[in-house]
Amino acid sequence: MNKYDILKKSREENKNGDERERLIRKGIAIPTLIAMGVIGVILMLLETVYLETELLGNSLFVLFAVATAVQQWYMLLVVKQKFYIFSGILCTINSIIGIRNLIDTFVSMM
Repeated sequence: MNKYDILKKSREENKNGDERERLIRKGIAIPTLIAMGVIGVILMLLETVYLETELLGNSLFVLFAVATAVQQWYMLLVVKQKFYIFSGILCTINSIIGIRNLIDTFVSMM
């Protein structure tokens, strides 16, 4: 076999994606669910103490922002691509903004 036949065969085998990336994407669900669960429990407890609808809206934003940040940092640790540094920083900043808005909501309620 020449190199063109080998490359063609390799492309056909990998047309559905890289096996390593599929395993990584399956493994990312566990840290994300753990982060969402911990943040969700904390936010549910806060919601039962302070019954405020604005609090719920900010809480959901923080929940998804933190989960996305955890996904990006996990992908950076496993895949080690520079894109995940950039997206991880952006998602972390987004999470911090959401947490700040949540704190502002608490302060305005008091």
